[in-house]
Amino acid sequence: MLAISRYVIHEVHKDFNVKGATIDPSLNIAFVDDFAKKLVSDSHISFADSTSLKNTQFETGHSTVFHTGLTNYFSDETDEKFYNFTINSLGDLKTKIENEQFAVGGYYLFADYHYDGRRFISAVLLRKKSGVNFQKIRGIYLPVDGENINIDKIAMGFRLNHGIFISDDADKNYIALVTNQKEKLSGYFKSWVQAAGIISNDKNTTSFVRIINSIDMPIADDGTPKYENREEMKKAYYDMIEQSPGKSINLPHLSQHFYGEENKSYILNFAQNNQIIIDPEFKRSSQILKKLITIRAKVAGIEITVNYDKLNVNEVDVLEDRIIIRSQALVDQINQQKNEQ
Repeated sequence: MLAISRYVIHEVHKDFNVKGATIDPSLNIAFVDDFAKKLVSDSHISFADSTSLKNTQFETGHSTVFHTGLTNYFSDETDEKFYNFTINSLGDLKTKIENEQFAVGGYYLFADYHYDGRRFISAVLLRKKSGVNFQKIRGIYLPVDGENINIDKIAMGFRLNHGIFISDDADKNYIALVTNQKEKLSGYFKSWVQAAGIISNDKNTTSFVRIINSIDMPIADDGTPKYENREEMKKAYYDMIEQSPGKSINLPHLSQHFYGEENKSYILNFAQNNQIIIDPEFKRSSQILKKLITIRAKVAGIEITVNYDKLNVNEVDVLEDRIIIRSQALVDQINQQKNEQ
């Protein structure tokens, strides 16, 4: 499931409301042991569990020390290049936070690893608090054995999906940014990793509609489908979102409602397995969400089923006393069946 290529931890010293910062770095990349695997695995899972996760890509038009160092590492993937990427980019971060009133220090975990066959590069800030212990051994920070390693919520984090990053897709979001829900994603962190703007609500809602059009139908406790058909299921999703506070889409909450309390990551896992990039929580786009709705009309001898987004002057035009359906494909199907009879 997890394979770590390289990882290293550095410490940044910075007190709240105090100017100035210092770095206490590891002298080299660390060796991979069971504790390292738990640390990287837990940090990876923290991304999936965080409702504050936002997907984006590198901002174009300029290059930061972080971006340049990562690019150099990809061109020559050696221990030295990886270490230089981490230490040089952290030096740039030190400069950025020295005069930031609310910035505080912590441990920065850099990792290049594979998880479930996908490659990731991460830079994660772990706050110094009870439950997270490290010890500097022979000049290298290492996680310490014991009951105190607990990073269920990372402070701030960057994660790059390498497969999406190198893909030919022009409209791709390969960076995940996450922060503890109690603190906003700091501008200095976003600037440090050269992250562009976050995904729009329209794009998130479009991805959500795509998911609900293909995800597994929920199953009841007795093993039978909860809904008679997908249209009924889609309407249930739509109604629940429209009745939610702020009309927001919260994927963990929806997963628990439709797939069970123990399956809060069900929708996000489906999205990840199908390479669909979506934030775990966002405001719904009203017009796009209506694509989940199917309208049915029936009179003697005529029955029409229309997806809401097809109601327009170019496809299904509803006038005062008539309905105009503009579709050559439907005309051909009707004529073929009529001729066969």
